[in-house]
Amino acid sequence: MMLACTKFCLNICFRFGKRRLAVGPTGKSDTPIIEFNLFQNALYPLLAKTVCLNLAMNRIKDIYAENINKPTS
Repeated sequence: MMLACTKFCLNICFRFGKRRLAVGPTGKSDTPIIEFNLFQNALYPLLAKTVCLNLAMNRIKDIYAENINKPTS
């Protein structure tokens, strides 16, 4: 359940980054903040960690499903 909350929060952050405009090279507020390295450096490691945790959770669920169906001796 916590992994789903993490995905939801990251989704909100990335959508906000695409909509929120900041002053860019042209001097006008026309650049989304997702294009700035500071924003990317803050969120991309969290995204990578979330993907890795999701893959690990799926693997754990597969192992559990294989072992739960085996008869005990």
